[in-house]
Amino acid sequence: MAEQKFKLKKGIVIQYPAFSPNMYTSDNMTDEVAAKYLKDNPDKAKYFESIPEVVNAPIDEDEEEDDELTAKELIAKIKATQTLEELNELVPEGEDRKTVLEAAQKKSAELEKTEE
Repeated sequence: MAEQKFKLKKGIVIQYPAFSPNMYTSDNMTDEVAAKYLKDNPDKAKYFESIPEVVNAPIDEDEEEDDELTAKELIAKIKATQTLEELNELVPEGEDRKTVLEAAQKKSAELEKTEE
């Protein structure tokens, strides 16, 4: 097994994606998960004792999509939706960014009230 490039500090436990049952420690954190975690949460680098210099490079180029919206762009589109149908079509299946999910839930609650 190749040596890990990303190493969590001793005693750190990370739940990722947020609100999922997935828990990671230095024993089970993979480089791929760590890179995704830090891309979504750059302020959490303080929990790592080692991080490779090129964190934003794609680990798997097939997985990266050029047209993927940033969380900020997607949240702006969520706020502009007018119906629950639009909202459901906008948020991609498997979306795990906490800020996006919170915005979608808030907008869903607002739309449900107006459709009553």
